Amino acid sequence: MLQTVQRLVHWAMGDLEHKAPEPGSAALVGWVCVVAAFAMVAGEWHAIRGHQLVRSFYRMAVHGVVPLAALVLWAAWHNRRARALATLGFVVSLAPIAWRLLSSTSVAELRQQPELLIYPSLAGLVIALFASRHNGEGIGVWGLGLGDWRWWLPRVGLCLAVLVPGCILATLLFDSLADFYPTGGWARKNWTHFTLKHLGVGIDFLGWEFLFRGVLLFGFYRRGDPWTAVWIQAIPFFLLHYDKPPVELTLSLVGGAISGWFTLRARSIVPLVVLHLVQITVVGLTAQLLRVL
Repeated sequence: MLQTVQRLVHWAMGDLEHKAPEPGSAALVGWVCVVAAFAMVAGEWHAIRGHQLVRSFYRMAVHGVVPLAALVLWAAWHNRRARALATLGFVVSLAPIAWRLLSSTSVAELRQQPELLIYPSLAGLVIALFASRHNGEGIGVWGLGLGDWRWWLPRVGLCLAVLVPGCILATLLFDSLADFYPTGGWARKNWTHFTLKHLGVGIDFLGWEFLFRGVLLFGFYRRGDPWTAVWIQAIPFFLLHYDKPPVELTLSLVGGAISGWFTLRARSIVPLVVLHLVQITVVGLTAQLLRVL
């Protein structure tokens, strides 16, 4: 029986490969820590309140676009042409975030004119992608691609078959989940608001998953030890669930570690974006139905 379980776990999760540290990876890890710390502080404690889509785009920009531009800048530093592009992309993507942090009037203006956030962020992202192409490293090394999709696609399908009924059951069993989701009274007013809320959650999760399962996970993995990389991203992921229901907070540490393991093997953050979004949507939908039925 134990051997059968071990084989199933091995099939589901695969092996984590140890490797020799990459040249310059120690300095890169330092840069990764700086970038991740800035993103967490700016995204969690300086978020923009207001319309769900504006709030979500801000979090996606600060958790995803700015860190990606910063990583491209690091990789492109010794390539003159790519460095100029990468610097421009980083400055453009950082500009609206810096304005938000430094100006007392920025929040009100960004709420009224979200294009002041959206356009620079998208422009910075495009420029950073061009710089990454010129540099030759690409963004796949940070999990931004399909990775080994032949490996992860059937496993995600199996996981969804378990995750969906599991989320429904958990919401029915734990009142704290049913009371908490969907977050915010606005999303509970009607189904249009509910849909917009979860569209925003999807945008948010693109940056959120990249920060933990891309920047921290693949950044530390360049030092060669997969388990260090897995736990480095799992612990802050757990800590930033401090305001969630107790059952979710408890499971987030184990879930974060398993997610890191799976992402390393899949070489892509795509499956975790899908699974995380489905999880939140199913819990929110179940809680909403409990209120209206």
